[in-house]
Amino acid sequence: MKVFLDTNVFYNDWFMNNANFKYLFHFLNNEGHELILSELVVQEVENIRRREVASCLAEIKKQIRKIQKLNQNKIAYKESELGVEEYELLPIIKSRVESVEVFDYENISHVDVVERALTNKKPFLEGEKGYRDTLIWLSFLNHISDIKDNVIFITENKSDFFKTKDKTISFHDDLQTDIKDKGVEAKIEIYTSLFDFVNSTIDKDDHAIDKINAEELFEDFLEESGSRFIENMSHKDLSYHYEASIFDSKVKDILDIRTDVWEGIEDLELINTTKLDGNDIYVSCRYNLRRVTVEIDIPESDYMENKDELHRLFIDIDVSSNTAILSSYVRPYFDVSFIYNDRDESFKDYEVADLYLRQ
Repeated sequence: MKVFLDTNVFYNDWFMNNANFKYLFHFLNNEGHELILSELVVQEVENIRRREVASCLAEIKKQIRKIQKLNQNKIAYKESELGVEEYELLPIIKSRVESVEVFDYENISHVDVVERALTNKKPFLEGEKGYRDTLIWLSFLNHISDIKDNVIFITENKSDFFKTKDKTISFHDDLQTDIKDKGVEAKIEIYTSLFDFVNSTIDKDDHAIDKINAEELFEDFLEESGSRFIENMSHKDLSYHYEASIFDSKVKDILDIRTDVWEGIEDLELINTTKLDGNDIYVSCRYNLRRVTVEIDIPESDYMENKDELHRLFIDIDVSSNTAILSSYVRPYFDVSFIYNDRDESFKDYEVADLYLRQ
């Protein structure tokens, strides 16, 4: 599937932080779909945002002048200290979407564009308005002419591109003729807003998380939580996971448990994601920690009483200051669940459903 976004989809959310963009980007990455953009759309978005910034700065200067007239002291104001940043659309999108294709409009015949303007052929309107929309439309058709995949066309510019009959929206007749003349085989599905596409197509539970980037997102939390779970194991837990009853029946006291993870998490598999209230997302997954050293401190007296059995279980035992340190190398395999908040990127309620310690 290819998804095309028109310029107006980006209005008032220049950094694409709202829920609809998040679901779209997760959907594209998780399903392996591609976002396609016209080079002209990229230029338009950047230009419109630049104009709005300039307008806002002009308004600030105007208000500063008014305040200055009301004040005897000079009003301190430096535009450079406002923190207004340069804006480039494409790098922001590429940092969040795995597959992005930008098509140019350089090969569009100016003769064809002029002819459409003179005859008011859509997306031109009366008065020759529609030049940029025409370039976008014709370059879009050129780009998808050899594509047989489904193509999603999202624009809020209803009047220039669409007609409505019996509550059914379709391309204007001129545009349908263009599609036929170009021999486009792709099935083009049209939407009048990103909201409509997201709510009619995307499973919000399944795509609540960007699965492609989940390991990078969850890695530190899962490693720390898994280590902490092992370090808090009881006598009974140790006996079960080391498959030895000695900790449950013979070793009287566990003084401390420490872990050292050498190589982080591996083989993260998301089992389920479910959208909860607010920005909370329930996540269940399985993963393992590569090359973990576990050190268990027990009293020297317990070690002396169970010396032979403990040496069979652990690769190294060091006795010092009345304490025996039992060392082993393990690879823990976890099935866990937790709550992730995608607004502040926080985690809570880590729970282990299953743990296997491979030694």
